[in-house]
Amino acid sequence: MAVMVSIVVFAIDPARHDAFVAQMTVEAARTRGFDGCLGLTVAQAPGSEIVLIERWASAGHAERFMHWRQENGGLDALARFFVRRPVVQMFQEMAI
Repeated sequence: MAVMVSIVVFAIDPARHDAFVAQMTVEAARTRGFDGCLGLTVAQAPGSEIVLIERWASAGHAERFMHWRQENGGLDALARFFVRRPVVQMFQEMAI
């Protein structure tokens, strides 16, 4: 199975940044504990963008996670902080 890398960019309302960080702390722990998650890095770009870099054991693990996240309300918990829809890209890790 190929390791998958998911990059998610969130544009956050600057007035709600601290509340987002508090909620993201909870959600990041849930992500890291999900079956197949090999790692999660959270970074902040200049301004109000937050970047998540997730590594998954396989595309199937990443898909199950996204389905679970939609079902358990985690996306709704974060969506209230967004100023626009997140950008999500999936990549297959290369052994270089």
